[in-house]
Amino acid sequence: MEIYVNCDAAMEKDVSTLHWYSVPDILASGVAMPNECYKGKFAEATRINPKPGMFVFFVRKNNWHEMPPD
Repeated sequence: MEIYVNCDAAMEKDVSTLHWYSVPDILASGVAMPNECYKGKFAEATRINPKPGMFVFFVRKNNWHEMPPD
């Protein structure tokens, strides 16, 4: 099983924090989550302007020290 990190909460200390997004907002204008996994040029390159009905969600794979022990 692959485990991913949610990039809209990547910099938060409390990883149990839930993030809720309004379905009417997504349908009306689209929603793009912040990409807190990356900074600088890569973050700018992944910026997206969502269209109505689009929900853009950034994730990344766990790195070696975030992986659970075998």
